[in-house]
Amino acid sequence: MHTHTALIGFAAGALALDLAMSSCILNAAAAAGQTPGYEEAYRAGSTLYTRVGGNSASVMDFAGARREFRRALELATMDNEKAEALLAIGRASLSDVNETDYAAIRGEYARVLALVTLTPRQRAEALLGTAEAYLSEKNYPAAREACAQARAAADDPVWAARAQMLISRSYLQERNYPVARQEFQRVLGIEGAEEPMRWEAEGILSAIDLLPRIRTGHPRLFITDETWPAVKQRALTAEKERFDQMKARVEAISLDEIPLRNWGSPDHGSGQVGIMEAAFVYRVTGDPVTLEKVRRMLRATVDLFPERRIGNSERAYPRLAWLAALDWVWNDLPAPERQSLAEAMIRHAWTIVSEDRTNDGHYVMVWPHYYMPCTHAYAGIALLDPEGDDVAQVRVVTLLGIGLKQHQDRYAKLIRRAGDDSAWQGNLDYDFGEVPTQQFA
Repeated sequence: MHTHTALIGFAAGALALDLAMSSCILNAAAAAGQTPGYEEAYRAGSTLYTRVGGNSASVMDFAGARREFRRALELATMDNEKAEALLAIGRASLSDVNETDYAAIRGEYARVLALVTLTPRQRAEALLGTAEAYLSEKNYPAAREACAQARAAADDPVWAARAQMLISRSYLQERNYPVARQEFQRVLGIEGAEEPMRWEAEGILSAIDLLPRIRTGHPRLFITDETWPAVKQRALTAEKERFDQMKARVEAISLDEIPLRNWGSPDHGSGQVGIMEAAFVYRVTGDPVTLEKVRRMLRATVDLFPERRIGNSERAYPRLAWLAALDWVWNDLPAPERQSLAEAMIRHAWTIVSEDRTNDGHYVMVWPHYYMPCTHAYAGIALLDPEGDDVAQVRVVTLLGIGLKQHQDRYAKLIRRAGDDSAWQGNLDYDFGEVPTQQFA
């Protein structure tokens, strides 16, 4: 896809880390057990829980990792082995957006805390895992109390920072943004906090600053209520020939034969239409049949995104097109339908974040070019919803923060690279053709 558009749509005025912090936040050393078969099972789970590959990495198997860790738990005979297996089960559970039995997750951590022999790190991790589960249940006082206990359990700045990060997220999830800002600032003030955590805290602080500038209504991606009349007028006049071709392609799609495929990534060489084009045609024409086509495309595409086995599945463009299409027709969808679509995309985007947080968490900090994580800022803007669920919306704000921080770091690097001669890229044809143009906007 070679059409990229600048991010617009700010109003003039606009973790629980999911509880999927993964090993970036809850990071334990691999358990070296002495019981026969234990270490093999534990390492098998760790392999499934470890991100391998770059932007085209396969979907991580959190459920499979839990099965292997449970096998290790069944083989464990010593408290240390049991603790490490249970903690690993907790990490794989909190990283998995499909695992929502938080009472059961807290039960696993309670088993850790009931063991006679625990290291300070194991106790602190179990308490923070408990806090994350409480956050998913929106039990904020219990989450903060568990964080305080975790901080006391390990006299270590790393664990103090992890506890402070969760406390910060608890206020962010409550949408108490003034207090959340103060708490995230405290993360930055802790000497010894891990780099990915400090990086993310800085991004979330930027997102909090941006929230008042994001308009509450739709559309807000690429077009707004103020810019739309001129865009529509141009489509019907100066660009009428191209618009008529686009409209004809949309009309040629049979309403009853919209297949389950990635409508966000059309093959433009074949004249195939995509979801963004269909949504644009609907906005110009107001045709109810076209709206129904867009609705079916939205559902079919978002249901396929988690598989990441479709054409251009690792690229950002299909997700950008999907987000724009949802934004453009948001006001004409029933509230339950648009909430369901938004939550499906949030779960998908959060899975990518959870996977990037495994290992040492540094994948989150990497500039994503035109791959999936490049959509985090767009998702944060498009899916921010005052009426949305607290847990879903803390993910949205975190996505916005991660995306903003990625772009801030990228621009700073390009400015340094440009130096005195302004040459920030030696291959301009490639960059202008392939890199999303918010880089040039």
